[in-house]
Amino acid sequence: MHAIVLADDAAGAATSLAVRSFRRHHPGAAVTVVQCDPLAPPVGLAATMDLPARGLRIGGVRYIDARLAGGDAFARWAAIPSILAAIAPQETALVVSARSWVLGKLDDVIAAVEPTQIGLVPRRSDPSTGISSGGWVPDLVVVGAEATDTLRWWQRRAVDVLADINGLLGVDLEDPWTAFLGGGPSVRCLDDPGIRVAPSTVAALALTTTGPPGAPDDDTTNLDVDGRPLRLVSFPAFDVDRPWWYSTSADTDPPVLASANPALRRLCLDYAVALGTPRRDRSERRGAASTGGQHTGAIGIRLTPTLRAAYRERLVEALTAAASEPPTVLPPNIFDPDDAEAFVAWLRGPGDHDGSGVSLAADLILRDRPDVAAAFPNIRWSGREGFLRWLWTSGLGEGLITTALLPELPAFPQLPAPAAPAARGALPAPERRFGVNLVGYHDSDLGLGVAVRRVGAALDAAQVPWTKVTYDRTHSRRRRAEPNRTDAPYWFNLILIAPDQLQFFADDVGVEFLVDHHNIGLWYWETDVLTDRQQSAFTHVDEVWGSTRYLVDVFAAHTDKPVHLIPVPLEFEHAPSDPATRERLGLDDRFTFLFTFDFFSIVERKNPLDLVAAYCEAFGPDDGARLVLKSINGARHLDQSEELRAAIADRPDIDLWDRYLDADDRLALVANVDCYVSLHRSEGLGLTMAEAMAAGTPVIATSYSGNLDFMPAGSALLVDQHEVEIGDGSFYPAHGHWAQPDLAHATALMRQVRSDAALRASLAVAGPAALRPFTSKRVGATIASHLRSVWQ
Repeated sequence: MHAIVLADDAAGAATSLAVRSFRRHHPGAAVTVVQCDPLAPPVGLAATMDLPARGLRIGGVRYIDARLAGGDAFARWAAIPSILAAIAPQETALVVSARSWVLGKLDDVIAAVEPTQIGLVPRRSDPSTGISSGGWVPDLVVVGAEATDTLRWWQRRAVDVLADINGLLGVDLEDPWTAFLGGGPSVRCLDDPGIRVAPSTVAALALTTTGPPGAPDDDTTNLDVDGRPLRLVSFPAFDVDRPWWYSTSADTDPPVLASANPALRRLCLDYAVALGTPRRDRSERRGAASTGGQHTGAIGIRLTPTLRAAYRERLVEALTAAASEPPTVLPPNIFDPDDAEAFVAWLRGPGDHDGSGVSLAADLILRDRPDVAAAFPNIRWSGREGFLRWLWTSGLGEGLITTALLPELPAFPQLPAPAAPAARGALPAPERRFGVNLVGYHDSDLGLGVAVRRVGAALDAAQVPWTKVTYDRTHSRRRRAEPNRTDAPYWFNLILIAPDQLQFFADDVGVEFLVDHHNIGLWYWETDVLTDRQQSAFTHVDEVWGSTRYLVDVFAAHTDKPVHLIPVPLEFEHAPSDPATRERLGLDDRFTFLFTFDFFSIVERKNPLDLVAAYCEAFGPDDGARLVLKSINGARHLDQSEELRAAIADRPDIDLWDRYLDADDRLALVANVDCYVSLHRSEGLGLTMAEAMAAGTPVIATSYSGNLDFMPAGSALLVDQHEVEIGDGSFYPAHGHWAQPDLAHATALMRQVRSDAALRASLAVAGPAALRPFTSKRVGATIASHLRSVWQ
């Protein structure tokens, strides 16, 4: 037997494990590692041969051209005949991915394939009928020593697929194994479940544990598949920092969640241990943020499917012309160092005759982003400068274009001046009345939706006339689809949306909405540095309100315009707290800690993982305590949800409830737990902590940011913290700051609040008392006084 290992990183831990685990069970077999990434140098492993794929040809096509035009998966599939021809093994060959783990002998699998056959592993197989379907497991094939005819067919097929621009052959370049060979005498179907475990098959297989995990150095695990020992498993997108993510790619949702399948979870953890690569902490992982699943070539150019398709068209044109008019000059290839400059010049070139007129790179972005194309319908004419500015800001920020491809930036036009605030003693325009046009997410469940409804209550309490202007550009669930209204009969526009969304709002409703009004931004933010887009929002407002001292300090540091402290009401409906309600909500007699959060609100800032770590240090599974993590929108952030589930998987005393509750049940849950804990890194306000305090529920919270305004001494237990820089890879600016809570102190406080009934009783009284300055009546009076001082 000759094993051929297809590797993008021949020197990586996965390649080493694949070779090592194969050799453990087949010590006398030859092994060749094929370096498939054309930009990576081949690195030989001890006692193996290595082969760089970049020098291979697939028919008349260079491997690097097939890789650029068809993608990584296609190139690996298409190159297998050429790899075998270059190595010329005199025995049956087993081709596997470097991200494979061999857990048992495979001699019977090799013996099942006749010398003239190839053996493929089906994605779905019905043992009762012998029928296989769904294509074949990628990068896994057994090739007989005399399968010459099949390999010739395979190579011709690869060239035909690459040239099939119109898709008539029905082969997906990103997954060519799905349509490769329907069967016949030259193909042996290898349907042993013990070798079929892969993301594309695992949903149809039954994984079960048969014993404890193997030792870290023995490359074994104790799992069965459909009652057969597991012997070979594929991990095509495995990341030791994300062992809960068993999928075909980093950006494709797993077909089976590791959190829902204990055996799969054990398998992934065993593989992570066998790799021997230590996990990075979260700050290091954030600094090495993903590029969105796209392979990034030289000088940072993302090789998107759209770019590949454009290159493929040029390549096929060149190959077609070569048949009649040799020699052909092939299009420049970014994988060829001598071609890099010409490749960039091609992307900076004029592009399609009916395209944007900016560049081919711009045309490709517009093909990928119909929303951008719709936002700039007249790029060849009046919309050109706006689109160029978008490329330099959002396009660059989202990684859609690299600085090497940016066109020249036009001069930025002068923005219209905002409406000047009325001079003291002068009246506003006579057609405007005293009152507030309250802009916000009035019908949304997100925190800003709650906040705008509370401001409305304060205006009502102060008898300030106001009208509702509902903004609907939000991912969060909406309570009801209220009609969009842009009526603005009052002089004051009070705009309670995120400052980076203000330009979107102005574009959506028209800048006329802001003209001849006194515009107030009531904004929230969670770090001390604003983005460029947020800072640009100051041009649209006359003053800014911050609902906490923390926010006032943040915004005042970035503008010369007035910034005022205007609190938000922190009074809540009374919620019943009794054994019957507690039982109805799913609570039991254990001492229960609660934390609630929205996955859309930046999970790292909300920091549930540190809360889990502190709780696990404070209590064991049988100590009579419980932690409930109540979240929403976890399904929309599956990676982070799975990371959290992985952290609590071995703790039956920790539950993640990812579901919506109506307002009454949400408040009742807060009122019926024994303690609310927030180890947040930063909060503009901290509404959920205020809800708990109002209900008399003891609160443990990070002593940082907006929550300190309503947490005087004795009203809550504050966790020590130190301020840290956020760093690269976050939603927030890298040089901004937030808190790192002291987990040892949090652990001590959780133990203390559980053991000290007198402390809990004291907090139950002090919490509601601390919120008395924040009633709708008092906040409304503050708002009314300020508005009248500006009006008069």
